[in-house]
Amino acid sequence: RNRADDIDLLKVDVDNCDCCFVEALLATGLRPRLIHAEVHAFLPPPLAFRPSFRQDTSTVILSVREGAFHLHCSLSAYMALLQP
Repeated sequence: RNRADDIDLLKVDVDNCDCCFVEALLATGLRPRLIHAEVHAFLPPPLAFRPSFRQDTSTVILSVREGAFHLHCSLSAYMALLQP
């Protein structure tokens, strides 16, 4: 039995606009009960930040080594994404 609503936990950690991946997965009809993803720790609500997806993986790898805060969506951006 493989139904989209049978997933309990979705963990997304791609260090490249994680909320872009969450949005794409939700667009397929996937409805996990819990979503675990990194958020931008320095931008508290109500500040919303959503980075764009980076095609250049060498830039992403360099960014991850330097802290990569600009690769993560803020909590408010996730909340907006998850609104019905």
